[in-house]
Amino acid sequence: MLRTDGGKEHINKSTALQQLMYKGSEEYILELISKGRISISRAAELLETNPHEIHRLAKKKDVEIGATMSQYEKGEKTAEEVIED
Repeated sequence: MLRTDGGKEHINKSTALQQLMYKGSEEYILELISKGRISISRAAELLETNPHEIHRLAKKKDVEIGATMSQYEKGEKTAEEVIED
């Protein structure tokens, strides 16, 4: 429960722990995305949100979750090879 008294916030222990766990989950899930271990869609599912919110969160926390230039170039090369065959 959140209460305010004269501009001060008071949060009970349970709420504080829940918030701490959720923030830790966000950080961990963003790390998994950036390492390519889970998809953005799966991350959104785990955090009970949507992919757009995952992108917003990553930008806010300055975490790169898109493909690196090397990954992009490798994908482009693979696509060209598949098209040629």
